[in-house]
Amino acid sequence: MRPRIYVAGPYTQGDSCVNTRNALDVGNRLMDKGMAPFVPHLSHFWHTMTTRHGWSLTGFSQCCSGGNVIA
Repeated sequence: MRPRIYVAGPYTQGDSCVNTRNALDVGNRLMDKGMAPFVPHLSHFWHTMTTRHGWSLTGFSQCCSGGNVIA
């Protein structure tokens, strides 16, 4: 099983679009190294299209039970 990594970083501080791009860049580099990143910034796209929030802490708990967090 590939290691699951939670990618942490700013979202609402500054430009959320730039912050999402930065988080995805990190996620892509982790994927290139054979890891399975969880990038909650992807909720950015949900936020831009609806008033609902698209992710929950369920994904976080599934990802980080082993303590793998990239900030």
